[in-house]
Amino acid sequence: RHVAGGIGPEPRALQVFDLERSAWELGAALPAERHFAAGVAREGKLVLFGGEVDYKPSASAIAYDPGAEEYTEWARTGPTLPRPRIRGRAVWLDGELVIVGGGPGERPPLRCQDGEWSAIDRDVAGDDAPSASTAGAFAVSNLSPAAAGMCLG
Repeated sequence: RHVAGGIGPEPRALQVFDLERSAWELGAALPAERHFAAGVAREGKLVLFGGEVDYKPSASAIAYDPGAEEYTEWARTGPTLPRPRIRGRAVWLDGELVIVGGGPGERPPLRCQDGEWSAIDRDVAGDDAPSASTAGAFAVSNLSPAAAGMCLG
């Protein structure tokens, strides 16, 4: 129910869908312009990884707390990406954070275990695991996270 950043007239906007009113409203502005980030909901927070921050590829991670309406650097409670990644997709899967796709260049799928990032071996992920993407979406159900609408390029 959150859409963060993007390219356009409000690149720092956080749009929040109010389920009771069936309407969009603006939340607290992002600390910097950010687009093409990977986003995931976790422990009541929206976490954004990478993307372009002020039009430069980034490895940073920020967490938005809707209750406090504030952002914090995710590094305080979890790791930033090992190197910049734009247009990736993030999902919590079996208790691990997994990021697939993105660039610039070839980027292997990543997992975060015990606060450390590592590439997911092709033997585990399969030869057809996403390593680059141009568009996509993610969804989180009440049962498990799921990647959706992936368009691989």
